Amino acid sequence: MKLPSKIINYDESIIGKFSFILDEISNKEINIYELFDKLKKKFNNVEEYLVTLEVLYLLNKIEILEDSEVIKYVK
Repeated sequence: MKLPSKIINYDESIIGKFSFILDEISNKEINIYELFDKLKKKFNNVEEYLVTLEVLYLLNKIEILEDSEVIKYVK
């Protein structure tokens, strides 16, 4: 997991990528794959995207509806 440090700046870190996902899902639910298609230019690879989703999930910022593979923002 890439965290901000002397070597990795905030924008390149996982924490810096939170806002891209949260901005997209703040007003609507969206499929995991559609969201990646919209944001793939912001992430280095799919692994970085999935790790960012995992951290947001662990922080209770998103909910993943497994049956429909949809992500929604948790207020």
